[in-house]
Parts: sequence; C-alpha cells; structure tokens
Amino acid sequence: MTSWKSPDDPSRGNITYILVPYGYPEILVMENSRVKYRSGPWNGMRFSGTPHLKPNPIYTFGFVFNDKEIFYRYHLLNSSVLWRVVASQNGDISNFVWIDQTQSWLLYGTANTDNCERYALCGANGICSINHSPVCDCMDGFVPRIQKDWEAMDWSSGCVRKIALNCSGDEFRKLTGAKLPETKTSWFNKSMNLEECKSTCLKNCSCTAYSNLDIRDGGSGCLLWFGDLTDSRIFIENDQDVYIRMAASELDGGDAAKVNAKSNEKRRIVVSTALSTGVLALVIAVILYVWRRKQQKNRNISGGLGRSSYYKHKKEPLELPLFDFDTMAFATRNFSDENKLGEGGFGLVFKAFHGLGGQNLKTRNMEPRQVRSGARLGKSAGSIRVACSARKNFLLFLNEKFSECSCM
Repeated sequence: MTSWKSPDDPSRGNITYILVPYGYPEILVMENSRVKYRSGPWNGMRFSGTPHLKPNPIYTFGFVFNDKEIFYRYHLLNSSVLWRVVASQNGDISNFVWIDQTQSWLLYGTANTDNCERYALCGANGICSINHSPVCDCMDGFVPRIQKDWEAMDWSSGCVRKIALNCSGDEFRKLTGAKLPETKTSWFNKSMNLEECKSTCLKNCSCTAYSNLDIRDGGSGCLLWFGDLTDSRIFIENDQDVYIRMAASELDGGDAAKVNAKSNEKRRIVVSTALSTGVLALVIAVILYVWRRKQQKNRNISGGLGRSSYYKHKKEPLELPLFDFDTMAFATRNFSDENKLGEGGFGLVFKAFHGLGGQNLKTRNMEPRQVRSGARLGKSAGSIRVACSARKNFLLFLNEKFSECSCM
C-alpha cells in the first residue's frame, strides 16, 4: 500500500506500507528507500511493536506465514461498516470508520503513537522508553559509542559492548516487555522450545540474542539475532521477553555489584545501629553522671550546713574565757550556800564574783557533791570552762569530765 502524492493528488506517493519477507517477516513503513517505522515480528498474538493491537468489536486480524504464502489481514465483523486504512504523506498509518450520524470519518486508531516509533532512534544496541527522559539509553552491558553525541541528544551512533563476548562461557540477560529488535538478519525455528533456542544461540559465536517466536501458551519456537540489535523499545504492557548475550564477566560483575550493594546496605544498618546504641548509652551515662553529681552536691550542701552549725556551736565555747578550779572556788567562796542561787535539773547554780574580771557571774555545777569537795575533784577535774557573754549576762559552766554544758 502506498500513500497519495498529496491530499489532492492520488498518484503514487513516497510512503510505502509493506510486509517484508526476509529474516522473520514484519511490516515496514518506508519513505522512499528509508525505513520510517517498523512493526516488529509477529509473536502469535500481534506484532511485538503494536501492543495496542487487541481484539475489538470492529474487526479481527491475523498473520499467515507458511511455505506457500505470507500475509497479514483484517476482517470486518460487520460487512455494513465502512472502514478504510490510510497511509498519509508523513508516514502515519491510520484506521478510519464511517459514522452515519455525523456523516464523517472517525479516526479509530493509528500505528505511530509516539517518538519511540521512529526507526532506530537510539541507534544500534540502544533502547527507547517513552517514559524516560531522555527517551534513549543503552542496553545493560553497553555504553554510548560516541559519548559527546549522546550528550548532545544525538543517539544515532548507538552503543557498543563494555566487555567483548568470549564465545565460550557467555551468558544471557533477560530484557522484559520489549519490542523485539529488527529481524532482517534473524533466523527462526517454529518447533524449538526456549531452552533449545538458548543452546543453539550459544553454539554460534555470532548469535547475540534469542527469544520465543510465539508467546502463547507459555511460549514456543525460536528466533535468533546476529550482530547488532536495532530498533528496540520498552512497552509497559508488553509480554515479550528477549535474552541478550553477555560476557560472563559482565554478568558476574553485575551480580557482584548487587551482592556488594546488599553487603554495604547490611554494613550501613549495623554501623547505624551501633552508633545509635553508643549515642544512647553516652546520653544515659551523662544523665546519670549529672544526676549523681547533683545528688552529691546536695548531700555536701546539707552536710556542710550541718557541719557549719555544729562547728559554730562548738566554736563558741572555745572563744570564752577559761578558769581553773581554784579560781572558781574562790569566786563562789568555795561554793558556799550563801552564793547558791538555785537548783535545777542540771545541777546547782552559784553566784560568782571577784577574780573574774569584776563581773557578777552565774555558774552551774553539774554534780554538787563533787563541786563542794575540792579534794574529790582534785587534779582529775582538769579545767573548768566558763562562758561569759558580754551581751547577755549568762554563764556557761562546763566540767570537761562530764562533757556537759548548760546556758543560763
């Protein structure tokens, strides 16, 4: 099928819509001799590059490929429906249905839906994904052939392998949801299963990828590619897988990278946990340290206050005058009853004068019998401390032997 030369000129135009027979057949849209769009090979349900082609109420479709003939066909379910397929001058292939109510043609669908439909947009071994930005990238295990061109958004130079194939010991990496690469240099077998297909590819050092020919019922048949993989793209809704040949070291590196990534992640978790635990322990230790210091300080303050009061109490007598027994006996006339002022629970109280600085003092004797008897006290009585306050006319009498004191 060809386009018109122009919308008003029905003569042959420059766009051709053809089913090519070489390799494994697929539909191409050609502009003169250049491929503009490609459908991808038939996978038993649809062309691998047209996931939007699904069962519908207007028509059925199918692909026939045998030893005698190759063709793709539409069949209208209702013969009264007016239907047409149009190849436009820009290369779009569109389906139209006639609507009686509006007396016009309604666009039912078009094959070229986005920029990734452009043939070999990402070059050899590149892959297009309309959901990415930019849309082109190299397949896993490949790098841009000319990096500066890729940086300028010119992907036509394609990609090359990071690690060359070794032929023996090579492995395969699965690419899921793919539009299968161009099949003009492919080889196929309808009876092989996927494992046999893999084995056949490994035996040929020029084989670069393999896939099932038919994805129905778990997959069947074998399709092999040789050389570069061209014009592949990713469809989210596509069920097609292709297995791309890789050097074993490339896959080992990838697996090792995954293992290292997991190991690093575990290491980060362990280190983070250890650090968190250490920080928590340090915080608790600091809190306990501060608390204990505070408690100790409070105890010191409390003890200090007690000791201060105690020392003040003890210090006061030390600042008072010290008299010996003879002086006290003389001052109280040998503790005579005439100098006795009274008697209390702590002992007798005497009035003392003379020899004590001219002050009239009161003195208390803890044990009257001992006080009255100087012989009994003798030298063991030691000294007697007398406290005389200039502000308060009190006398504190202390017999050190009894460690007793009282203030009047």
